[in-house]
Amino acid sequence: MTPSASRAAEAAPTVACEHARRFTIYDTGTPLDPYPTLREIRSGCPVARSEQFGGYWIVTRYADARFVLQNPEIFSSTQNTIPPRKDISVGPPIPLNVDPPHHTDYRKLLEPLMSPKVARAMEPRIREEVRKLVAPIVTAGGTELVEGMAAKLPGLVFLPLLGLDVTELDELLSLHTRLLATTRVAPEDREAATRVREEAEAALHAKVGALLDARSAMPDPPEDIMTALAVADLENAPLGRPEALRTVKLLFAAALDTVKNTLSMAMYYLAQHPEQRAELVADERLIPVAVEEFIRFFSPAPTGRLVMRDVEVGGVTFAAGDMVLVPIVAANHDDARFAEPDRIDFHRRSNPHIGFGAGPHRCLGSHLARMELKVALEEIHRAMPEYHLASDVPPRVHGGAIVGIDRLDLVVGPAGAVAP
Repeated sequence: MTPSASRAAEAAPTVACEHARRFTIYDTGTPLDPYPTLREIRSGCPVARSEQFGGYWIVTRYADARFVLQNPEIFSSTQNTIPPRKDISVGPPIPLNVDPPHHTDYRKLLEPLMSPKVARAMEPRIREEVRKLVAPIVTAGGTELVEGMAAKLPGLVFLPLLGLDVTELDELLSLHTRLLATTRVAPEDREAATRVREEAEAALHAKVGALLDARSAMPDPPEDIMTALAVADLENAPLGRPEALRTVKLLFAAALDTVKNTLSMAMYYLAQHPEQRAELVADERLIPVAVEEFIRFFSPAPTGRLVMRDVEVGGVTFAAGDMVLVPIVAANHDDARFAEPDRIDFHRRSNPHIGFGAGPHRCLGSHLARMELKVALEEIHRAMPEYHLASDVPPRVHGGAIVGIDRLDLVVGPAGAVAP
């Protein structure tokens, strides 16, 4: 190594650590190049310190991320946002912001309702809903995909499972958008967004509260999540009306957002990579692998933890009371764990990504999300094997606590086709 190269190598960690000092989750790239700053931080300063929002640690390596997520006795989920939320008007979401052992009781109640068996049983209905959404897109020769399909599909699938009526889908999607109002704005701009979110919370709680009251009074209520919450009697954790409302709020938001964002970003990618799209059209057996790759590659939601006792992570000591950010997309792009991590590979043989998290808080709805994404990609590519981005309407993306696409206009047919 030449003297100049040696000096550059020595300076790289300093530069990366300095960039980390100014980093926030609102400094995101595009969905096809996620968090470019995080890539730099992982290479040069893998356990870094940001001085924003009162200061917090950032872990960007796969092994360190798993360590944080799998040890709730050291890293508490009672605060999981950066900066820590101080504006929770009705209490923290359940079970997301609850640590074991209470968290374990909530999981035991909810896991059977969203098991692999339940996801498999729902496949025919998911397929029917996707076909209904795709047919008008093909007829019209194109669509705005996010609101036209990606946002609707998870609602049509999950709302009946939860116990809500799909005839209210548009109203519920509007509520969902407002519930997430604070996830896209920096803290200094959060006051107005907080009011919007709190109004949406009140409306959702009124609707859900009425349903819970009705289920409690029914001699033979339907078998769904709402009934399970209305009649549950947990051994070690409270589940009164406030806890049931906070659980529904979390499930409602999480179920609608994960599939919407991942499907939108997958379609954005495939519209620009026709050779890989052709692979999926030619061999549907690749689609489950593709689903895992899209989840790994995009991983749109970082998470935070509160440090409960002094601990060393990656050679750096965290103190009790510190906050730590786990940008899951950075861990899922760690070249120490994944070969060519910045390339989407539909033939990847090993893919132990943590796109759904890890440890006790691993996503409850992962089985259903995988099924929705698999069926959606199958049916879309059966009905419209060729499509491309509309040249006159650029995609609109957003950063924040959840990275995603707000608008994605597609034209059905090979590149060069004209939208009607």
